[in-house]
Formats: sequence, structure tokens, C-alpha cells
Amino acid sequence: MNMRYPARAWLIASVISLLGAGLTPAQGGELVNGDFSNGLFGWVVSDPSYVTVSNGKVTLAEHPIDQEVFLYQDFTLPVGAPSLSFTIAGLTSESDGDPPNAFGAALIDPLTSLSLVPTVDSMTDSFYIRDLVSGVSQGDAAAGVTVSPAADALPLTISVAIAGPLGGQNARILFRLLSGGTATGSSVTLDGVTLAAVPEPGGIVLLATGLACVAALSTGRLTRLRFPG
Repeated sequence: MNMRYPARAWLIASVISLLGAGLTPAQGGELVNGDFSNGLFGWVVSDPSYVTVSNGKVTLAEHPIDQEVFLYQDFTLPVGAPSLSFTIAGLTSESDGDPPNAFGAALIDPLTSLSLVPTVDSMTDSFYIRDLVSGVSQGDAAAGVTVSPAADALPLTISVAIAGPLGGQNARILFRLLSGGTATGSSVTLDGVTLAAVPEPGGIVLLATGLACVAALSTGRLTRLRFPG
């Protein structure tokens, strides 16, 4: 993996995020407008001139002065939701820099800025990072994160596992574009910020019943099963 300066770049990003902790109160509720069909409704941005929506996709463009351009939303993680995903629909890179421009996605506690999921490494709060410089064709993903269809493909869907004790937890999904040099050509376009559907209780019962039938067939005892109603 050609991630040439991730520690330096994302240490800076993490510090900036921590400094901003608590400036915006955590607001529980459902994740809304993940497809950006209503523009930036429900989202908080650093500068609407550099976070823009077109054709149902949002683009974070490098700012000529500010080091960080961000987009985030606070919401409550549903109980039982297995994952959260988003799609990188496109990106632009620039010539090599020191440190390079970079993109990151984090799922953090809105009050503490601590990550709720495993991170790429101890120097960042992000579960996915990618340098936006020439020659880098893929990013780094933390444990519990899947990328499809292939790490170097576009569009690229990134999914982070959130099952377990996180249900009911206030969360912030945070996307950042970090500027590392003097050029301003980098951007990343995102789409489809989505929570996987919570399994229906009826579906779980049906699955359990089906497994019981299979077990009964294997032992020749299907006629002894009794179904309610």
C-alpha cells in the first residue's frame, strides 16, 4: 500500500477533531438525507462553498486556506443495525505533497470525539483513509471494514460493522478532506450514506423455524414438530 505519510497527516486531523469536540451538542435521531436528494439538509459542513451537492452526490473540495474541509451528521445508531456504508463516487488527486492531501471517514462519539469503531491505526480516529496524490490507487481500512467491489475500484463502497453494543449510541459520521500542500486540486465525491436494515423479528423467527425443520429432517423427526396456530 502506497500510503506515504498517513501518520503525520492524520495525527493533524485527529488533533483538529479533538479540539472541536463538544462545540456542537449531540442530537439523537435517525440518519437522514444520506442520498443527498435534499441537498445538505441534516448535514453540518465546514464551508458550503467547498461542500456542494450535485445530482444526488456531495463533493468535498480542497480549500485554498483552511486545512480541513468536513461534512458530518449526528444521529442515533439503531439497535440491531449491522453496518453503515457510504460510496466514493469519484475523486481527484494532485501531484505529490508533504504531507499529501488525504480523505478520511470516522464514526465517533459526538461529545468526546473518540472513535466508536476500530481505527486504521492509533494515529487517527478514522476507519478509512486515503491519500489524494498521484500514484495512490486505494486507501487503508480498519478491522471490521469492507470495501467493494475492489480496493482500487471506483465507485467504491465502504462498509463499517456497527453490530453489538453500539445500538442506541449517539454517533457522528464524519468525512474530512485534509489539505497538505499549496495546490488546491483535490476533491472527493460521496454518495449513499446508508445504515443496513435491521432484521425483522418475523424474519428471525422464520429462519429459526427453517433451521429446526432442517434439523428434524436430518433425524427423521419432522412429524413430531408442532407449529403454533
